[in-house]
Amino acid sequence: MLSRMHTAALSVLLSLSFGCLVGGPAKAAQSDNITIDPPANLSSNGQDFAFGLRAVQNNDMGGGDIWLGFRKGGWFEKGTNFSACSIHGDDAIADAGNAGSESGRGLSYECGRSYGMSVKIDKCQLTAQLHGYVHSDFPNPAALGPSTIDIKFEKKSPTSGQLKVSAMTLAGKIEFEGKTTGPISMPSCP
Repeated sequence: MLSRMHTAALSVLLSLSFGCLVGGPAKAAQSDNITIDPPANLSSNGQDFAFGLRAVQNNDMGGGDIWLGFRKGGWFEKGTNFSACSIHGDDAIADAGNAGSESGRGLSYECGRSYGMSVKIDKCQLTAQLHGYVHSDFPNPAALGPSTIDIKFEKKSPTSGQLKVSAMTLAGKIEFEGKTTGPISMPSCP
């Protein structure tokens, strides 16, 4: 025979279990992801861009990994006036060494998945900040080099969404925003 305390605990446990079964997830959490394979399209102020985006939220606090490829025109088009990618690279390490012989590791980076970034997936929305590399020519501000890229994305349907890409460069902020088209896999947003 169950004591009152055991009966109360069992009732709470059953209530929580039933709530999880019928309530479903309220928002995305650890291991949620989004995949938009290239060449998806973004239309921004009369300009067309090809892009791909893959992100995973690795913990409940909003940390994760992200891959981004973004370029004006077609995915394989060369000589465009704007392109950007997520990057990863070496740690910045300075070695004090002996007096007068300070040195450090040569810094290098390449386009690819950015690890340990800010990635937050909440239902149908992605907010992320990542290490990036930007090549921008006229009529955009002239910029070439490392950048911080902010992304805001909202899935509207299985094949469309709203995307804002902001690249902070030495020349200033460069932004593109508009409607996207292309298949979107986002389990937190059916």
